[in-house]
Amino acid sequence: MSMRTDHGIAHIATIDGSVADRRATAAGLRPGTPESKICELHPDATRDTEGKWWLVAAMANSHLVLSAFVEGGKVSGLGLHIAPGGD
Repeated sequence: MSMRTDHGIAHIATIDGSVADRRATAAGLRPGTPESKICELHPDATRDTEGKWWLVAAMANSHLVLSAFVEGGKVSGLGLHIAPGGD
């Protein structure tokens, strides 16, 4: 698991294949899952123009909350996006 920061505040926590055996979405999506299973496990998921899957989005402001990254046809990691306070 890694966290990227900007000015000392976390913006995203990424769960990659190194902890895949312990980390997954409530629906069971985890690193190593074939990309073809994303919509089966998360029926409302959408793919953006950069190839990232939006699994959960905040409805009021269209912010990405939980995402899946895909490489080589498999989920390579999950991202938990952390909005700054007040957003």
